[in-house]
Amino acid sequence: MATETPEHFLEEISTVAAAEKYKLTPSYVARLARTHIIRARKFGRDWIIDENALRNYLAQPRKPGPKPHVQKAQAKLNGVQTSSDSEGEHHAAAKGYGSKKAIS
Repeated sequence: MATETPEHFLEEISTVAAAEKYKLTPSYVARLARTHIIRARKFGRDWIIDENALRNYLAQPRKPGPKPHVQKAQAKLNGVQTSSDSEGEHHAAAKGYGSKKAIS
């Protein structure tokens, strides 16, 4: 019967130590581990990070500048509802909420 042994890395580091060393937040490092972007293993509620994998991830070039935003018109063409749509007002008026009826 084979027993499963926990994975060990050559350079192990905790999320807190990695965050301090690489000037990141611990939650960001944990998210990288949780989403399998970097190699890591969970130890209780904490993550043990493969420091070499984190270093390689941080060394990858990033695209500079702001992220592109979807235009409202393009979003409507694609069927994406934006928060500025007045559909919520339409539903409220249909149910009798907020309608401007004269009181007799």
